[in-house]
Amino acid sequence: MKFLNQLGMLINNKNYRTYLQVFSIALANGLMSKTEIIAWADKILEEENDFDDIVIELSLSKSKSTDEVVTMLNRYLDFKFGKLSARIALGMLHKLYDSRQISFKDAYEILCWLAWETELTQEEKEAITLIELDYQCAEDEVFGTMEDVETSVSDFLNIYREFELYNFDTAKKLSENIDKRINEIFYLIKKK
Repeated sequence: MKFLNQLGMLINNKNYRTYLQVFSIALANGLMSKTEIIAWADKILEEENDFDDIVIELSLSKSKSTDEVVTMLNRYLDFKFGKLSARIALGMLHKLYDSRQISFKDAYEILCWLAWETELTQEEKEAITLIELDYQCAEDEVFGTMEDVETSVSDFLNIYREFELYNFDTAKKLSENIDKRINEIFYLIKKK
């Protein structure tokens, strides 16, 4: 499991809050398993001396349902999901969708969830809203096809292809420079 092989990269970085946001988003949307998150917490407890109580709670959550773990994370995070954590989740979604480990419909629904539940930029949210409109029009056979919408979803997710949970510093730098790429894809989606 790639995640478990890369735990050291996550532990050496003290950006727990962002990781916890990504974990909550990913777990709620089926992008990660509860087992991966518990393994992260266990590793933190083994290797770190200073950690938040949430790490202990996560480590002890083996008997809890996925929904209970998501609820616990959301309460700790006060239901706030920052732009960087949303973009990392979009990178995870891209990898799963691009490798056909997740269906178009699931990817579309997760994309819509991210638009409504996270702090993506206005341009990102507008691009997703346009994809939603195209989806509805294709579904109702007003205009466009689902293949067109699939292309738009792929194009949009491709912006986030380099965002990885395992490389926080790179993700942070990418996030600072991504607005130009978002404006380009937003223009292409509007043009369609």
